[in-house]
Amino acid sequence: MVAKSFLTSASVVAVLLALFQNICIAQGSRSRPVAYDVPWDLQGKKSGRPATDISGIACMPAAGEAPLSCLLVNDENASAQFVTVSNRRLIAGDVIPLLGNRPDSRTLGTEPQVSCAGGRGDFKEFDGEGVAFAAPYYYVVGSHGCSRNTGEFRLSSFILARIEVKSAMSASSPGQSARSVVETTYRLSDVLGKASEVAPYFGKALTGQNGLNVEGLAADDSQLFIGLRAPSIDGNAYIVKAKTAELFAEGHDPAVSAPEVIPVAVGVGAGIRDLAMLPDGRLLVLTGPAQNEDIRAQILRVEARPRGKVETLRELMEAGPGTKAEAMAVLSYTKNEVRVLVLFDGVVNGGPLEYRIVLE
Repeated sequence: MVAKSFLTSASVVAVLLALFQNICIAQGSRSRPVAYDVPWDLQGKKSGRPATDISGIACMPAAGEAPLSCLLVNDENASAQFVTVSNRRLIAGDVIPLLGNRPDSRTLGTEPQVSCAGGRGDFKEFDGEGVAFAAPYYYVVGSHGCSRNTGEFRLSSFILARIEVKSAMSASSPGQSARSVVETTYRLSDVLGKASEVAPYFGKALTGQNGLNVEGLAADDSQLFIGLRAPSIDGNAYIVKAKTAELFAEGHDPAVSAPEVIPVAVGVGAGIRDLAMLPDGRLLVLTGPAQNEDIRAQILRVEARPRGKVETLRELMEAGPGTKAEAMAVLSYTKNEVRVLVLFDGVVNGGPLEYRIVLE
């Protein structure tokens, strides 16, 4: 991981509100984001330390103003964490392991053979980058890219996990156990290796070679939408659509279907940081720099098909030096307004902010 300048929890709210007070919505109105409280620290990489690398979140849909049950991932962990969103608070809940200390023979498909320039590294971090929900499953995806610092191939980062939630965590009892079953698969590597425009970048270094790197995830009843931070090519970032049934089919045969690839016009040097599925089948896309470009994050609304309409809904400012908008969940959506929760990499507990975006 690159070196980061972390903000302390005591300064998060003041800094964020000062920086975000003049954010513009594409339609011309102005609105300040609302900071959420995190009464109990989210789990970081080291025991007893709060999370500072939140990289993905998704929530189960809820009716009206009912609390939302959600799952988030900190990209240096080998686990995910349930949280509840209620009354402008992000309430920490149970942690669910995604990986053990070594490869699991039950993982579906076959271990990918990836020739990263730095050779083979340890099996440790999941490097979780995106979370999605489509009943009754949460999905969590690793980066599927060579390690950014060492250029190593780490098998633990080339895994897609599926969590069947039997009983969601209660908002009134944040420590309540959630019964769940975790399945893992290697087959997303097969899919990415067949993904037309982006396949030549699979297994290449992110820095210097524009190497393929997964950062966002969304889901519907039959497929996953994988958002790529890189490659970023001629102002386009890419979404890869993969069939859920094939990714999680029993056995160890590889995936054989060629996926659909959707280019999204995001601007030169930009890539996808997160995705969220909307009830009408469109996607919200959180964008940011693909490498280290000086590019502000944006929220787009995109039709999930090639050459579909792309609308810029909102431009964001970063939360401070070394921070990035990394995770996004839809709180509510109507024809007039969408409410989203955005979390930041490089801020203690993600510095969650709620945005209300007026729609035309």
